[in-house]
Amino acid sequence: MASPPMPMATPIRCRRAASPRQIRCFCRSLRRRSRGRTGNNSGIATFCPNPAQNCLSHRPCGWRAKTRKTIRQSTSRRGALGFLLAGVAGCTAKGPAYQPANIVPTSSTGVIYVYRPSGTVATRGESPFVTIDGKSYGAMKTGAYIAAAVPEGNVKVTVQQSVLLVLPAIPKSVDVAVVAGTTSYVRVDQNIIDAGVTEGVTVAQEVAIEEVTSEQAQQELETTRLNG
Repeated sequence: MASPPMPMATPIRCRRAASPRQIRCFCRSLRRRSRGRTGNNSGIATFCPNPAQNCLSHRPCGWRAKTRKTIRQSTSRRGALGFLLAGVAGCTAKGPAYQPANIVPTSSTGVIYVYRPSGTVATRGESPFVTIDGKSYGAMKTGAYIAAAVPEGNVKVTVQQSVLLVLPAIPKSVDVAVVAGTTSYVRVDQNIIDAGVTEGVTVAQEVAIEEVTSEQAQQELETTRLNG
């Protein structure tokens, strides 16, 4: 009695790959780990002995290499972006810790505190330029405050965005109605609103300015230092 014929390996259609090496890698992912062989670059694995549903992976070798490359590029970009944001972030104030200024409101003048909260490094922009009643007070460092005696009446406080650490631009202002013998508070800031490294380095920043209540200002001023 003749012995039954040996079972033939079932051809499995693998994904077309750029090289036979990728096909061999694909076939090695089968459970029986047989080395695949390809013919005429057709993308057919002619010696994959198991059905396709038994494959441990249907992805060719190149997929893993491409994924690792993408991960490395993404990690590199995140690192570059973090380094960029750290470089852009404005310096923190180094002056004495906040205490009520020696400037006292008089019968004809008031006092304006202009301050900038510390914020977070990830969103902290460069140091904006501050002007009070036409007098420039220079760059406002993060976590800093300024106190100025001003005449009674409407006083304009202006903040200008700094670009590339040097160039002042894009001013914003608020008019403070100063009453003699009183103190007013103005909060300013410059923050990063968008950043990317896809097609070169881009950082978008914006300034903000508003008059705030004494209660809010006193809470935030406690963590500031004299600008300088």
